[in-house]
Amino acid sequence: MKAQKFIAILLALLLSAALFPAAYAQEPEMPSEVETEVPATETPSAAPTAAPTAAPTETPSVEPTVEPTASPAVSPTATPAATPSVPVITKQPTGETLKAGESAMFIARADNYSWCAWRFYDKNGTEIVFDKIWGYFPDLRLSGGNSEVFTISNVPQGMNGWSVACLFSSEDGEWEYTDAAKITVTAAASPSPKPTATPKPSASPSATPAPSASVSPSVSPSATALPSPTASAAPVKEASAGALITAAVISIMAIIAAIIAAIVISSKRNKKKSKHSKH
Repeated sequence: MKAQKFIAILLALLLSAALFPAAYAQEPEMPSEVETEVPATETPSAAPTAAPTAAPTETPSVEPTVEPTASPAVSPTATPAATPSVPVITKQPTGETLKAGESAMFIARADNYSWCAWRFYDKNGTEIVFDKIWGYFPDLRLSGGNSEVFTISNVPQGMNGWSVACLFSSEDGEWEYTDAAKITVTAAASPSPKPTATPKPSASPSATPAPSASVSPSVSPSATALPSPTASAAPVKEASAGALITAAVISIMAIIAAIIAAIVISSKRNKKKSKHSKH
């Protein structure tokens, strides 16, 4: 009997120990602090201090106190595509007037370009790229066909009335032409003749006197004197130049004849002396 009681008490303890944790887990948590509303400490007066108002004391505001957020807070993220770059001409070439055979320079400038090339235009407006011009003017010389400064040299007369322009192109394939600059070629100036020097008169040559042959005979001949020319009976008041020359010539001839005669006589005497000496 005691053993049965002991077993019954033990089972009751074990059952209590098994049920106690489950009951403890289901117990709700109580707040640590309980908010209590404290009534006002003001004591009521014997009579009311203010009469009740018929209308409310505060008027409602017409406009709302908070402004609406109409504008979006975040700007759109999509950006428009970049516009292609187009060359902008900043300087136009000007026409040039020159003479045949001379040179001319043309200048054009632009922004937003990657390359440029000059063009020729004939009198009918036909476009010719600068490196094809030699088929028309073989002697024409060019410089700067792909630059902003374009020079043409040894320009022929046949290019009168032609024109040039520059084409500017961007990396996006956009292009722009300048205005056409006219070429005016005038005829080349003819060279002026050089003045010929007037020859100066040469000095008249001085007459050289004829050498007078002086013959000194070894033996003075005893020649008879030649008769002197007889003067004309009629006196001449004034002798002319011709008469004076004639008289001089006659005198010279007479002297020469006398010298010859003296030589002949001297030679004959020498021969005679030589013969006598031999005998």
